[in-house]
Amino acid sequence: MKKTKEQCQRYDDTSKFGGNRKKALERDRYMCLSCGMTREEHKKKWNRDITVDHIDGKGINSKDKNNKLSNLQTLCLSCHGKKDSVNIKHNPKRGEDHCNAKLTENDVLEIREQYLSYKYGGIVKMARKYKVSGNTILEVVKRETWRHIWVFATTTSKENTLIPII
Repeated sequence: MKKTKEQCQRYDDTSKFGGNRKKALERDRYMCLSCGMTREEHKKKWNRDITVDHIDGKGINSKDKNNKLSNLQTLCLSCHGKKDSVNIKHNPKRGEDHCNAKLTENDVLEIREQYLSYKYGGIVKMARKYKVSGNTILEVVKRETWRHIWVFATTTSKENTLIPII
């Protein structure tokens, strides 16, 4: 049986906002707190309902959700997008903190070390081991992803310094 629009809205409110979406909208008088756009103006402009934002960014894609009413604010699409793009530029989620991460930092280090020592048995074998695609393995090895993780080798010099090898 197909869900009604009201059932879908109730599901979204509960699953994405802990049941507080409607309360946040009511508290904020159905207006964007940043620019003042009303719900009706928003529907006319973008043909969809005004958005509710998690102030601290701990929303649906976060491991530790924060759906407290005090953490929710009503924003239009434009202001919501501006807020999120600023947060991404200043505090990007990367590595294990990224919501789509399938690898751990230890996995990345192992992959790079195995690749360098030719002990990996092929890209396909590594991909199966870590349950990712072959392209993901190559992106890790080439440092197209996980750039913030380095593999270091000690030198034989007197200084015993660490040198990034990938």
